Amino acid sequence: MNIGQRIKQRRIELNLSVDDLAKALNKNRATVYRYESNEIENMPANVLESLAKILQTTPAHLMGWEDNSNLNKIIGTEFGAPYTKANEMMKTHLNGVLRWITDKLQSPKDTILLTKHFDELLLGYKKLIERYLQANLLWNKSSEIIIKEYKEKYPNINEDEIISKYFQNELSLEINNICNKIQSLPTWRRIYYDDL
Repeated sequence: MNIGQRIKQRRIELNLSVDDLAKALNKNRATVYRYESNEIENMPANVLESLAKILQTTPAHLMGWEDNSNLNKIIGTEFGAPYTKANEMMKTHLNGVLRWITDKLQSPKDTILLTKHFDELLLGYKKLIERYLQANLLWNKSSEIIIKEYKEKYPNINEDEIISKYFQNELSLEINNICNKIQSLPTWRRIYYDDL
């Protein structure tokens, strides 16, 4: 699946018409059709960011990086030992949490609930780390273009502020998801009991 197909698929999933998307992007419908038919080879980062925001997804998803089964291999090659070490540490901590949950004198239902809650939190952190690595790869490959686009949008911005804004934008969805999960902690028991 190419970027155009992912844009179209996500637009349809959200029940948006081509005209709806064109209006939100401040483009004409022909341009949206060109995006969806993959006629535009080098889509500007600011357009990709806008599309991702409107389509309630990430630029990485639209680019197909999240669909790539070799993503861990690509990231591992790019970042080497630190990435491998981070993966090992995450597995170690997960196993520690699972041992802690099962070692405590809790009802089976509470054990299931705690395990599910920690699993969701760890999955959120995993997605955040993967998103950071994807954003960093994009930055390393396209930083000059990204800097140029940010300077056009914000004329008085310096490079450190651009880097900060870029990564905040790229990571905001995953960070918000983790924060929401943490904030739901007082109600997790009631919610999960309803699901069981």
